[in-house]
Amino acid sequence: MPHLWLAWLIAGALTAGINIYRGNFTAESFANLTPMPPPFKLPMPVLGVHPIYDCACLEGQMRASEIAVQEGKWTFKQVSGSHWFFVHEPEKLNKMLLEFLA
Repeated sequence: MPHLWLAWLIAGALTAGINIYRGNFTAESFANLTPMPPPFKLPMPVLGVHPIYDCACLEGQMRASEIAVQEGKWTFKQVSGSHWFFVHEPEKLNKMLLEFLA
């Protein structure tokens, strides 16, 4: 019985995470590279990292995120890897973050 409860808990956590995506994107708008203008622009520096073999977030989608950041505060980096590159190469991400935050 404890395994069934754990399976339900995990399934619920996964559903909640997926619902975040469902609430923000429609199937029709997923690949739209012209996002709606945000109600405000982020004033802090923002680093957008895109793995070149990412099949879940397209390069155009990542680049279009710049619309949500104030002029001159957006930095875009492209890395080799897939959607989960940060799991497979955490040292690479850590190095990028330390350089960006310096």
